[in-house]
Parts: sequence; structure tokens; C-alpha cells
Amino acid sequence: MMDEQTAAQLRQAFETDDEVCIGFGPDKLIGYDDAMQSEADIPHERQQFMESMAFWFRVSRHRPALERLVARHLGVNAARVKMSHLNMWRQGAFNVAIPMLVFDTKAAADAAHTPSPQGDMPPEVPDNLRRVMLRLPMPPRCAEAVYPGSILEKMRCETATYVWMQKNCPQIRIPHLFGLGFPHGTHYTHSSRLWFARRALLCIRQWFASWMRWPLLSNYVAISVPKDECPVDSGYMILEHFGASFGQELSLMARDTKIVEDGVEYLPEPIQMLAQPAKMRNLFRGVSRIILALARVPQPRIGAFRFNDNGTISLDNRPVTADMFVLENARAPRTMSVDTTYTNVNEYVSDLQTFQEQKFLAAPNAAVEAADATYQMGIMAFLRAVTHHFVGGTRRWRNGPFVLYMSDANASNFMVDENWNVTGMYDLEWMFSAPADMPRVPSWLTWSSVDRISNPATDEYAAYNEARAAFAEVFAEEERLADTAALETALGGTTLSAVMEESWASKTFWFYSSLLSITGMTHVASHQILPMFVRTWEEKRDASASFADLAKLWSTAAADVIVKKVDDHTRHLVHVAALFGRAPPTYTASHDIETGAVNGGEVPYMEEKLSRDNTGNSKEISLQS
Repeated sequence: MMDEQTAAQLRQAFETDDEVCIGFGPDKLIGYDDAMQSEADIPHERQQFMESMAFWFRVSRHRPALERLVARHLGVNAARVKMSHLNMWRQGAFNVAIPMLVFDTKAAADAAHTPSPQGDMPPEVPDNLRRVMLRLPMPPRCAEAVYPGSILEKMRCETATYVWMQKNCPQIRIPHLFGLGFPHGTHYTHSSRLWFARRALLCIRQWFASWMRWPLLSNYVAISVPKDECPVDSGYMILEHFGASFGQELSLMARDTKIVEDGVEYLPEPIQMLAQPAKMRNLFRGVSRIILALARVPQPRIGAFRFNDNGTISLDNRPVTADMFVLENARAPRTMSVDTTYTNVNEYVSDLQTFQEQKFLAAPNAAVEAADATYQMGIMAFLRAVTHHFVGGTRRWRNGPFVLYMSDANASNFMVDENWNVTGMYDLEWMFSAPADMPRVPSWLTWSSVDRISNPATDEYAAYNEARAAFAEVFAEEERLADTAALETALGGTTLSAVMEESWASKTFWFYSSLLSITGMTHVASHQILPMFVRTWEEKRDASASFADLAKLWSTAAADVIVKKVDDHTRHLVHVAALFGRAPPTYTASHDIETGAVNGGEVPYMEEKLSRDNTGNSKEISLQS
């Protein structure tokens, strides 16, 4: 496997490009000018990337131990299990997934395994070879350094989702979970791998718990694993691998065929679903069935399932989303404690708004200038003021029922065949019980970002609305065929499809979308929510003064907050410049908090790129200070 010298050479390769680019993610390079203009926290992402690389190399050095660990959970001879080549590893937002190759015999494993001097498996392996996935959470990407215990929370919730779906949604094809280990050292394996006596005892305990109406025991039983077999202390999961018989991930299938130009191979833009009506309906039918299967059983509160040490699950964890986890990893304050659940939608929405507000205060690059900070503060105050139009009051379903919601149902999580029939679903992270009228139509129907599809002035919005209407039609058809009696009773005789249509018509869809997005809150609110209350909004050239008034309602120290956010951005640019070995720039700008005037004139928000102070005076800003 790669040693530290090789790792150092790889890091140097990123940093010595002709354009002086730095790496800040897998296949992600950025130059100085783009980094200085980026809304992302480039220094943080760079540090995350470097620490993630170090984690990869540390894992690769423990190949024999991890092969023994996987063999233990599969119940096979360790000599039959081989770790795949580094080139076959896959990294997601939070985990690294390592294909583990399982040979029929030790002799077959030895014959196929011709190690390189570094000990790597050759990347060429038979297509029909059995594989399982060893998935490891990456501490640098899971907020573990910021909030210890974050990985444990993440793994408990995902494991509980597997358990719940195995029992309640057998019609949804998900990977088999062979076993897992938590960061604190507890290991669990599926009961099918146990001796007959232990399986029989578990069956008796499950029957007795059911008879007594106690929490039902899962099929995962605690086992002992020698410490030398688990050298990675950040936890692990061993999952079934979806092979070629399942087709491909939707995001890959939709890109059709690879393009080769000048000897370089790359994927084209994905096919628009509206251009493939037959395939689109097949896809929508499969996704609709999954949503309906999850929603079929109403839940008593808003929260996520948690896997407990005794093998049971309970709806006792906070409703954490992938976006929330990403922001907490970037040091956003945690405003929901791990054991917080909600029986009232108002309280949940209020805490979502608090999280967005605290994230804004903490992020070093939240606002690029004083007008930007004023704008965002005004939007947050506005959303607080209009919340009662979307939740609470006399609105239905404010106290439930609540239904399971895939908060991270991105296109790559669905396996489809060549006709786009859904054949499987994996990556069950970030599922929680949510208000019935939260957005359930996938945001990826047109492959555009939420800030683009939320703007009625764009073609992306029109395309998304057309695709959404097609999805709603298929969803209603599938709902009529599904067993949703319990849910409809809980909803007072209303169908989930009707709730979804009402959410879209009332713009509750967009209200929730603004609160759940990492960076899209201001875009969604200004495009979809503001025009409901400010009819002439689209005709205004600049509303800086209006935002300034709203910003004052967001905080009694609004001016101080604006100064702080400009200073935060200044320091952020110093750190970005330092990554490239550059001296920070110096420039002049002025801003009046009351009027939005810049250098004596009015300019629309987002057309102005100069930093300002909060006095209305021209200010020479040295980013070195």
C-alpha cells in the first residue's frame, strides 16, 4: 500500500500544477482566483481533504487485519478474503467504501492475488467474483473532532434504519448488512452467522418481547472481536455489494455512454428525463413505491431511529440531515441535542431556523460584504415572521402524523436497469420521521441545483415543474395500488399525494427547502417566499434599505453582526491567500448600512463585489491586518 513518502508526493503533485492549483477533494482542484471568489470555506475543505487522505493511507496499512474482520462476519476462512486495490475504493461525503473480494477457495485467492511491491491487489479482478463492501466513516468528514460521538450517532441511526426497513419494507431491495462495529468497541453480526443455539435463543427472546409488547429485538447480536482484527477505531459496516445484475447507479445510467476526446474519457451531461418519457415513468414508479413503503407506517414524532446497545431500535434521536452534519463538521454550533425529538412542527421548524442563524454567525465565509450580510439577516428575519403561514396556527398536521423521509435521496443512491426500473436502493443514512408536508418529490428530476429550480424566471424552474407534475401523476397512480390505509386514516382521510400537491401549491415545499439547504436558503426564499408577500418585489432594482430594516429586527446588535461578518470574511481571505503562498490583496470600498449606497451610488445586491464598513465612509481594507 502507499507509504507516507508516496502520500507526500501525491500532495505535492496537487500543489505544483502549472496554474498553482490545490486539491481540496477527490478529483477537485481549484486555482487562486477561483478560491478567493468561492463561497465555500476552502481552507476547511483543504484540511478535510488532507486529513481524509491520511485516513486512507492509515487504513491501507491494516489490510490483513481488515480481511480477517470481514471474514469473521461472513463466516469464511480469512485466506479467502482479499482487500481490493486502492483504485477501486470509493469515497462519499462521509465514508470510504472498500470492495472486499471473497474467493471460493484459498487456492483461488492465492492464484488471483499477485501483490505489487507495495502489497496492493491488482485492479483487474473477475467481474463475477463475490464482493462485499467494507464501509468506514471518515472522522475528518464526520464532525468527530468538533463534536465527539458524531460518528456513533451517525452509525446508530443508519443501522436502525436498516433494521426498521428489513422488518417493515421487505419490498424495497436494500443491501444486506452482515455486521458492524461502533467506535466505542461494540461489534454486532447478523444472527444468520451464529451457531444454531444462539439463533434459537434469539428467536425465543424476540417472541417473548413481541408477546410482552416490548421493543422488538433485531437480528443483530453483539459478538467479541479481537482487538488486532479491528485496527480502525472509527467504526465500520460490512454490506452486500450490488453487482452488475442490479444495473448501474441512476446518476451514471442517465449519462448514457462515456465520451472520449483527445484521449480523455469523461461523462457527458445527464440525459434530461423529460426526453425519455418511458424510462422516466419507470423510474418515477420505482421511486414512488419506495416513498410510499416508507410512509405507510405513521410515526408518533419527528426524529430518527436509533440502534440501542441491547439490539433494539427506538425513535429517540434528533432528526439530523446530511446537510446539518456537513455544517456541523464545518464548526456550525449544534442547536439540536442528540436526544431531541419533536411532537410539534412549530418547535422543529424553530430549531431549524435557529440552526441556520447560528451557522451564519459561525461560518467564516458566510457573507462576502456588508450588503450580503444585511441581505441574509433580512431574509432570516423575514422567514421567522412568515413561519405561521406555513406551519402551526390552525394548519393541519402540525401535531402529526409524521412519516419517514429520505432527506438524502440523491440520484446515486438508486440502482436502475437499462430501462430505468429501480432495482435497489442503498446508503440509508439521514432518514428520519418528518412532517407529512415536507418535500418528497426528488430535487434531482432535472439535475439542477435548488437555487436554479427555485427561480421562476429560469428555464430550469419550468423544466422542474413539468417533471414534478409527471412525478406527481405517477405517484398518485402507485398510491392507489398501495396499502396506505393506516396513513390515510392518520391524515384524516387525506392521501399523501394530496398533501404533496397542497405543499407545492401553498409553497410549503419551498419553505422547508429553504430551511434544509446548506447554501440555498436566501435564493429559495427570495425567489419563492418573498413574492407571496411583496408583490412588487420583482420590479425593484434594489431593496437594500428594506433588508436593512428587516436586519435590525433579526438582532438588537445588527450593525455589530455585520461588522463581524465582514471581518470574518477578511480573515478568511487571508487564510485562502496563505494556502497559495500569496500576499492578500488591498482595496477600497464604502457602504452605508441605512441606504445601501456604495461610493455614492445605488447598486443591486450581488452585482457589487466590494467589501464595506458599516459607517458609510470609504475604508482602505488591508487583508493582512
